[in-house]
Amino acid sequence: MDTQTPGQIIGANIRAVRMAGMFTRAEAAARSGISEQTLFMTEQGKVARPRRTTIERIANALEVPVERLLEGTDGVPKHSAQRSRGESLRVRPEDIATDEAEAEINRLFELRQSGGVAAEEYHARLQTLLRAYHYRMERGSAEAG
Repeated sequence: MDTQTPGQIIGANIRAVRMAGMFTRAEAAARSGISEQTLFMTEQGKVARPRRTTIERIANALEVPVERLLEGTDGVPKHSAQRSRGESLRVRPEDIATDEAEAEINRLFELRQSGGVAAEEYHARLQTLLRAYHYRMERGSAEAG
């Protein structure tokens, strides 16, 4: 069984939330007052147990509750980051703009799980999808208002 450290779980959560919010690493680091290197190391799971103050600063910068970044660690259930089949999908439903986006992201996730796409390509495609749907939602809101 592949056991992840709390730092790896938190790092994956931070990256998913940052990408879903369309923040670059530089923007997120600047908003949180930490260095890009610290953010990078945390996202990559290189920090086994990130400091609570660092997690709080990142959560504030990404405009999410601290608990969202701690999901899946001891004492914080993964309830909002679970797929129906129990597989972890690191993007929460409220981070996704439309049902169409959710379906596309699920297809991409399944492709990644089956080995049909490499991790780097998966993350790049996920970021592109989220950016496109985020833009579409902003444009729709502007046209409606």
